[in-house]
Amino acid sequence: AAFMAGALWGQDLALGQTPLPLLMISNVLALTAWAASLALPGPAFELALTVIFIVLLLVDVRLWRVGTIAGRYLTLRAVVTTIVCTALLVRTFSI
Repeated sequence: AAFMAGALWGQDLALGQTPLPLLMISNVLALTAWAASLALPGPAFELALTVIFIVLLLVDVRLWRVGTIAGRYLTLRAVVTTIVCTALLVRTFSI
């Protein structure tokens, strides 16, 4: 999750001005993932990661809507996010 949040940094730096405060969003999400890894037990941490991945996808949807990112990238992100979130949820509820 922190790596995906860091991808927002690259987008912000490459684009200069974006419709969202990407540096702030990426830092908040990366620090939230880090804090969750320290503070939450396994299942709660996995749920927190699931929420963070969904929020990251929603940020990408917003960037796509304003024409900042390509549709192919968004499609890839949606597929990968679905796989990751499904795996996290299976793991969370199989314990």
